[in-house]
This record gives sequence, C-alpha cells and structure tokens, in this order.
Amino acid sequence: MSSPDYLGYCFGAAIWGAGLGGFMIKRNPVSLAIGTVFGSLAVLGAHSASESPDEPLLAAANSGVLAGVLIGKNLMDVRKGPVSLNGGVVIIMSMAMCARYSNNIYTGMSRPPTGVQK
Repeated sequence: MSSPDYLGYCFGAAIWGAGLGGFMIKRNPVSLAIGTVFGSLAVLGAHSASESPDEPLLAAANSGVLAGVLIGKNLMDVRKGPVSLNGGVVIIMSMAMCARYSNNIYTGMSRPPTGVQK
C-alpha cells in the first residue's frame, strides 16, 4: 500500500460537512443526502486511490459526477439568486479533485520514472 490519500479523505469530509451544514441551516434534506452519498463515495474513492494510485477510478468518477450535479443544481437555482460562495467553492474543489485523479489515471502516479531518451 502506498501513502494514504489525505487530500481525498479531507475532500470527502468537507463534502459531507457541507451537506450537513446545508441541512442544518436551510433544513434541506437534499443537501444532506447529496453530502452523505458523495462524501462517503469520496472517502471510499480516497481509500481506493491509496490502495492503487494508478487507477483511482472511483475517486475520479465521484468528483466529476459531484461537480456536474452541483453545477446543474446551481444552474436551476440561479433564478432564485446568485450561486452561494459555499456552492462555488465546492464546485471548484470537485473539478480540481477530478482533474487530479484523472491525471493520476493517465500518467500512472506510482510508476517509476523512465530514463531520458536520446
């Protein structure tokens, strides 16, 4: 097993915390459901990425789908007012995590470096 994916674990906790906060502040059960499902999948994906860093498929898929869901949710709510700062930060974090895990898939994070070709 390689080193644990602490950033992925923190990302999952932040997603769950944002969903819990949305439920407690606005009494919105959809926020709690989205936070619980995607936060749990993010933690599971971080564990999977720690086990096999070359193929963090679950983590990449989870963060990509979460970004899409949140963008769609905020586009539907745009007529009620501007996107909240919390929603914007979570969308940006989700897109960044998706890009990070996708880069690991394409480049193979744990592969040994190859020599320079002449």
